[in-house]
Amino acid sequence: MKALVNCGVAPLHLEPSEQNELIDEAFFGMEVQTLSRYDGWVKIQTPYRYEGYVPASCLVLDESRIAKWAALPRRIVVRPWVDIQKKPEVRAETLITVPMGSLVALRVPAETGQWASVLLPDGREGFAARSHLSPLPLPWQEQNEGEFRDGVVRTACGYLGTQYRWGGKTHQGIDCSGLAFMSYMLNGSYIYRDAKILPGYDIHEIKKEDIKKGDLIFFPGHVAVYLGDRRFIHSTGYAGTEGVCICGMEPGSEGYRDDLMKIISAYGSLF
Repeated sequence: MKALVNCGVAPLHLEPSEQNELIDEAFFGMEVQTLSRYDGWVKIQTPYRYEGYVPASCLVLDESRIAKWAALPRRIVVRPWVDIQKKPEVRAETLITVPMGSLVALRVPAETGQWASVLLPDGREGFAARSHLSPLPLPWQEQNEGEFRDGVVRTACGYLGTQYRWGGKTHQGIDCSGLAFMSYMLNGSYIYRDAKILPGYDIHEIKKEDIKKGDLIFFPGHVAVYLGDRRFIHSTGYAGTEGVCICGMEPGSEGYRDDLMKIISAYGSLF
């Protein structure tokens, strides 16, 4: 059965308990599949085939509302956080605040001006600044390779300074695989959510000498986005450099981590 995420960030837990490990975050407007229900929790599968438990209060399960919402054209949120407001006015009441990567449905697709009229999954109507929304990215296979790689790097760098949060994928907090995932998702590719190369996903292993900007560098339990020029960006909980930062890959370069350079396990690419 289909469901729609109707809260800004729906926490995915390994088990149906707030005290259990946070493993992922599903965003507003995401269509998911429900797998089972348990005492106020729903086990879901995301579009990128990740599974976990979310509070039932975060989901719209009404089939008619899901169909109405899904029939409208979608836009993706491209600012770190965006308010959806009750009226098309900056002073209006905020209905909900949603993170980058969320999806909204346009009620009046051809409308122009500062505000976009949007429908929330639960049937409420609201308004969002049009400049904060963008058409959904083309699938990566339909894009120019160079432009795709530039987009991945640009997106990853947009999270610089964000704190490290296990299971996080927003500018409030993001983990290493969350940074890699968002950098690809916002540019048209769903990669595996965790820090590994998994069969059935588009990332495949490449030789060290073939790595280009936008590719991924894997370590045991960790992943980084390669920026080119022997530098990478990652989100780390390492003492003294917590959060999203850039590391040089040569001894003496800014941010150099000898401990990481010794344990690189693989290089990955879509191409």
